[in-house]
Amino acid sequence: NPPNIPANGVSQWIVTLRNQNPTPITTTSNFVQSLNAASISLVPNVDISGSCPGKTKLANGFSIANNTVLPVGDCTIILSVTGATPGLYTQNRPRG
Repeated sequence: NPPNIPANGVSQWIVTLRNQNPTPITTTSNFVQSLNAASISLVPNVDISGSCPGKTKLANGFSIANNTVLPVGDCTIILSVTGATPGLYTQNRPRG
């Protein structure tokens, strides 16, 4: 997963969800995250991967279903991304 995507190259969008509770937690609503950079998109025909349960690939992001049990510690969601404009793309989402 190169940190910079070359023009029309492929990199990975890796999302880490962190549960710092001593026990697993259950989501109480659907969690949806979309790419916020208009110049990058998900690679078609490449499935979502990673260790988080309940994940689904969407047209330009992913979701985690309501009532998904997230394990203690970290789990990941991995999607392949591409873009016509080379560069470094970051995306942050506040806790909550």
